[in-house]
Amino acid sequence: LQPCLQDWGVWREGVRILDVGCGDGGGSCALAEAGARIAALDIDPRLVAMAAERARSRGLELDFDTADITDAETLSSFEGPYDLILFRDVLEHIPDVDAALAQCSSRLAEGGGIVVIYPPYWSPYGGHQQTLSATGRFGLSWAKLPFIHWLPMSNWAALARSAAVPDAEWEDVSTVRRASLTITGLGKRARSHGLRVDRARRYFLRPSFRLRYGTPVLDAGILGRIPWVREVMVSGSWELLTRLPR
Repeated sequence: LQPCLQDWGVWREGVRILDVGCGDGGGSCALAEAGARIAALDIDPRLVAMAAERARSRGLELDFDTADITDAETLSSFEGPYDLILFRDVLEHIPDVDAALAQCSSRLAEGGGIVVIYPPYWSPYGGHQQTLSATGRFGLSWAKLPFIHWLPMSNWAALARSAAVPDAEWEDVSTVRRASLTITGLGKRARSHGLRVDRARRYFLRPSFRLRYGTPVLDAGILGRIPWVREVMVSGSWELLTRLPR
């Protein structure tokens, strides 16, 4: 992430970053160690506690808050403004994408940007079905197949029930479906909040797959710029949203 931010010209020593949906704090800590000034929040108090412990173990003095970014009062207690607001595999989990963008766009510093990293919803695993701990039937976990989330919700839910998917996991993929974050959709939503997609990197095989599965990173190239094709073929989109020129 840091080399990408450098390439986009938005990284510098002391850059002020708000890490939304920080999870267990791995990204926040890495960026802080690289020289960023970090504020971080997550809606899950269990993860916030893990993040705080991670920071302490690495000798970092970071504040992690339990908060909902779609709440209009959430950022009132944060110092801000921020040079960068980061949604790293987070925005697609927030059903009210517009509320999240509205809160964040109001807290951007002059020349600041919002970085959104996500799998487009119509991509092979855009439904996050790979996260389901589904048991196999006939040697195959049907509820986890690529593109299975294209089915009507009732059909996919039937497969999930037959595979004994835990309720909490099913609620998570249901939330991703309600958000249905797509490349075209994010661009439209950004414009409605006075933002534009300033820079983008799109991947057939995204960098996180290399970390998780050992696969190579494969850039989408020109196909990542073709409407419809990119929605289906791009497994990961990295986008920098900045304010529209006045």
